[in-house]
Amino acid sequence: MVQGTISGRGQVVIPVEIREKLKIRPGTRVSIEEIDGEIRVIPLSAVLVRKYAGFLGHDPDAGRKFLVERRKDAARSEAKLKRLVK
Repeated sequence: MVQGTISGRGQVVIPVEIREKLKIRPGTRVSIEEIDGEIRVIPLSAVLVRKYAGFLGHDPDAGRKFLVERRKDAARSEAKLKRLVK
């Protein structure tokens, strides 16, 4: 596990090995969400957003909303599976 520190302004540095692996560069858009007490920072791939933009209508925020909802669905499924496995 890689650790970091939060600045007084609430900023955190993503370690270089993670940035390189996920191709995160300055200006990369991210979704930041809280799920069950965890903070998740999810890079929004411009390719993925463009791919789904056509069926999401003309809402300029639709791509982000779509990805946030999919992440929530995945988290709920994961939590349900964990409860069943116990």
